[in-house]
Amino acid sequence: MKKLHIILFLGFVLTLFSCSKNADFEEDSFYNVAVENNKKYIELIPAAISTETVGIMFYPGGLVEPEAYIPLLTPLAAKYYIIIVKMPSDLAVFSPQRGVNLIEDDLRKMKKWIIMGHSLGGTMAVRALKKNEDVFSGLVLLASYPAKADDISEFEIPVLSIHASEDGLSTPQDIEDTKNLLPADTEFYLIEGGNHSQFGSYGTQNKDGEATISSEEQKSITAAQILEFLQTKI
Repeated sequence: MKKLHIILFLGFVLTLFSCSKNADFEEDSFYNVAVENNKKYIELIPAAISTETVGIMFYPGGLVEPEAYIPLLTPLAAKYYIIIVKMPSDLAVFSPQRGVNLIEDDLRKMKKWIIMGHSLGGTMAVRALKKNEDVFSGLVLLASYPAKADDISEFEIPVLSIHASEDGLSTPQDIEDTKNLLPADTEFYLIEGGNHSQFGSYGTQNKDGEATISSEEQKSITAAQILEFLQTKI
């Protein structure tokens, strides 16, 4: 019976969040950021990095190649050290603890860590945070929300939730219906005209809404909101 519940849960989250797309982008060399593609993660390394640098741990969306988030995160990496975690079969649901294990075993020592995720990756980022509250100093969700079992409403931690008006998978109503699972002072930001897939760079996806703004504009708005959150709350 337990095995059946796990199978049903996987089917549920994949139906909601899976993107099943390959990365589709051209790297922007405008920012002075080094990109290192390692076996377990991708590093975005700012030119000025030290033990006083804040680290960002990013969980990709379901079935999305981690490279698809490099364009979104590169502007942030001008100041912050960023890790895009590679998940088993590109599904964070199989290893929500993986980022925490990397911090403990493999990564540079940072001043503090923020965990961030898109879609299913965001849901699993909440799960990792719930089990490791002392590891992370903030949470950023992109087109994502917690599972009912991962209620963190009593946590005293800064949270930013960014979603989009035309998102057909993590709809604005989904975000509204799960607000009670996040801390009361969570910041919510709605991108008018954005959709689910344009938080990454992997093309369009089934059941998503049609965006009325460009992918570049949506990423620019997203990065600006994250930067403001990090600079004022972390």
